[in-house]
Amino acid sequence: MKKKLTLLSTAIFSCSVFFGQGITGVNTVESYPKKNGLTTQGKSISNHYQTKAEGDIIWSSDFSTPTDWSVGNSSTPSVDWVVGTAAPTGEFSAEMGVIESTSGGNFALFDSDGWGSGTSTQNSWIGNANPIDLTGNAAVLIQFESYYRAYAGECFVEASTNGTDWTTVQVHQDIPLNSGTENPVVVQVNMSGVIGGSSTAYVRFRYQGAWDYAWMIDDVNIIEAYENDVTLLNVYSIAGAAGLHYTKFPVSQVDGAAEITFGGDVINDGSTAQNLTFTASNASGYTYTTSAVAVAPIAGDSLSIESPNGFIIPATEGVYDFTMTVAGDQPFVDPSKATKVEPFEVTSKVMAVDRFDGTTGSLSGAFTGWANNALDPGIGADFEIFEDAMLERVQVGVYPAADPTPYIGNGLFVQLFKFTPGTGYEYVDISLTHEMQASEFGTLVNVQFETPVSLQAGDIILPVACFFSGSEVPIALSGFTLSGTVVGVGDGGMISLASDGDLVDAPVVRLDFGTYLSVEDNVIESSNVSLYPNPASNNATIAYSLNEGSDVAVEIRDMAGKLVYSAEESNVAAGSHTMAISTSAMAEGMYTYTLVANGSKVTKKFVVKK
Repeated sequence: MKKKLTLLSTAIFSCSVFFGQGITGVNTVESYPKKNGLTTQGKSISNHYQTKAEGDIIWSSDFSTPTDWSVGNSSTPSVDWVVGTAAPTGEFSAEMGVIESTSGGNFALFDSDGWGSGTSTQNSWIGNANPIDLTGNAAVLIQFESYYRAYAGECFVEASTNGTDWTTVQVHQDIPLNSGTENPVVVQVNMSGVIGGSSTAYVRFRYQGAWDYAWMIDDVNIIEAYENDVTLLNVYSIAGAAGLHYTKFPVSQVDGAAEITFGGDVINDGSTAQNLTFTASNASGYTYTTSAVAVAPIAGDSLSIESPNGFIIPATEGVYDFTMTVAGDQPFVDPSKATKVEPFEVTSKVMAVDRFDGTTGSLSGAFTGWANNALDPGIGADFEIFEDAMLERVQVGVYPAADPTPYIGNGLFVQLFKFTPGTGYEYVDISLTHEMQASEFGTLVNVQFETPVSLQAGDIILPVACFFSGSEVPIALSGFTLSGTVVGVGDGGMISLASDGDLVDAPVVRLDFGTYLSVEDNVIESSNVSLYPNPASNNATIAYSLNEGSDVAVEIRDMAGKLVYSAEESNVAAGSHTMAISTSAMAEGMYTYTLVANGSKVTKKFVVKK
């Protein structure tokens, strides 16, 4: 069974974000049904979501006449798309079944799964055999029904005016591994800048990969674009000198941040130019509208509200969600596409970039490793520190598992890095290891540092949620944050999440500025807990002090979170004590020991060296 999540393994060394990027006139739309009461949100300029267009059909094919299409490939071994009602091998059927297209009957299929893993590679395409005349139709959209399941493949829509030189747009690049689209999803690709008005237009669908699942398409149309058709693709709220994105902001950091400003990406899929304005507002009375920006037909731009016109962050806890809207010269064919809501909350202690609201419906996927199988993988997002603070714990979202058994007992930990311009990311500290319990999947897990970490105003901090190789923990993703700010680790180096335009999936990894160590130390005197000798060889002694009488237990775990030793003592009086432990059966390496007394506990590290 295919299991590993594949993400891009490319080092990055910058966390700065800038607005004002131009947007090409080549873009796609995918229309997903509502699921769990939520609508899938768009995350990029080249791949956004909206309702199915109702423009006039200029050309169409439902694959009922296979000779209308030609195929080709540069695969090893040679393998083409097929047109029919089922896969010749049937290999994909157990995972997918056939596309449930509107027309039924014939569809086009590339069945990567049928070719197995081995050394097989695929690069195969299917396109219209005869040129399509689009004379007089300058603004056109390619629309088709699609069904795809992701593992190790890529899907492309391509257009040409001569059948030789192709312009390429990738679709389905945001489908998580071992997941798929709805069956089917309507995909809309704007290729007006390539084939609009051409008397010899060619369209083809190209699959590239190896041992993926399958890609199926049907009911291909070329439709005339609407006159006034504008979509607000992405919206984001940013703060601070680094211009980072936030959805939750702690009261303790408000003064240094001052205000939140806003941005959004827009696409004009219409056949007429638009003078577009961008407005952000919320229920507490804030509203601001930008000056108009001219956006040509079949083109786009990024619009933003710059400081000092942003929202002054209140020092009062509460929800301050923002509604962002684009308006133009004429009413849009579908005004709902021009409005989005950006969540924002002032909290007592938590800073976040994700949109997890405590429900599994707000989760968009999971991180379970890197494409190159890097050792001890992890993922996190950048945060700017606005006021000096002490960090004791990080909250990590864990994706729900239908069967959590393989993950129970696996170790989850956080590595903390600091970004310095010109230097890059530098290691700061590592948390204690949290052992996963069955009840924690689909929730936030608290990962504790042994001692508080001192942070200074102006620091760019990267908390990375990690697990040990071979002991997977599915780290939840929810919503989107700005590209270039999501970073991970693996093989001792930095790895970046594959991005698509301005936004990228946001990991649920949050800074928690609450105070916890002093609460947990109410029975055990943390400062008086020690283990000696350290490093230990065959035996060691734990020294500790209690404020009140209690039963006492000790647990020793390796860095994978596996319990390797435990002991208990009953009715221990208040005062100073020692407990002898045996380390003779423990392999060389680092361990944690946890002392538990009457509900409070202290965890510290030690080393075994033979």
